[in-house]
Amino acid sequence: MKTLLGILAAMAIVASGVANAEGEGKCRSARDKAAGVKTAVVNATAELDSSVGYVKGLQNKFCTFTSVDHTGMIDLQTLTSTHPSIAATYLLNGLDMVELQKVIPEKFEGNPGTLFCQALAGSSITRYTSGGFATKLGQDEVCVFGDGSKISIWSLVYASDDPDYLSMRKAVRSEPLQINLPYMK
Repeated sequence: MKTLLGILAAMAIVASGVANAEGEGKCRSARDKAAGVKTAVVNATAELDSSVGYVKGLQNKFCTFTSVDHTGMIDLQTLTSTHPSIAATYLLNGLDMVELQKVIPEKFEGNPGTLFCQALAGSSITRYTSGGFATKLGQDEVCVFGDGSKISIWSLVYASDDPDYLSMRKAVRSEPLQINLPYMK
């Protein structure tokens, strides 16, 4: 029995490595030189801001898309999966920003990204853990959806109307979910 469990664990590790390698290749090939969009694979570590300082959590690999004005970030699994996901659906269909802006209360002084993520039925890592996903570039606000898909909330916001995010939308392998989601165009 231990041997079987060991074999299954080894197979899972190999499959994970293959998926990461595929995701890294997909990320690198998504560069759009004509539009000035660069891509890079980054390790992002979940961090919790505690009374004794930051506690480091698990790492995820993300693909960053950087243009002159913006940097977007999407989890490699979300990027490469052929299975439709909530994050991919929002990215591909866009957000109704006129309606989404209405979730921001009057006199709000914080980062509205957290409110946007909650309105989309996601969990903002920054809000719920008082931390977030940190890369060597600093912290990024990642929205995690119930299906496990992950994307920076600002990628969703800017991708709705900004042509700089076309290369990110083109790189996503899955089709969108065939359901209506809150605040979707």
